[in-house]
Amino acid sequence: MNNLTFEQKQAMAYTFLKAFYTREELGYDVSRYTYQDVTQEIIDIVENMGNEIIKTNRIV
Repeated sequence: MNNLTFEQKQAMAYTFLKAFYTREELGYDVSRYTYQDVTQEIIDIVENMGNEIIKTNRIV
């Protein structure tokens, strides 16, 4: 993800959260926000989540 612009990272993190998490899981509805609301902290969290998924699951 290092080759991406900040805006591209925002969009990827937003898409990940919107695709995989519901209101019940996050405590809020991602659809209320836009990708531009994603902060660097959220990007870092989502990147760590993605790395954990890759390490612990075999993707077919």
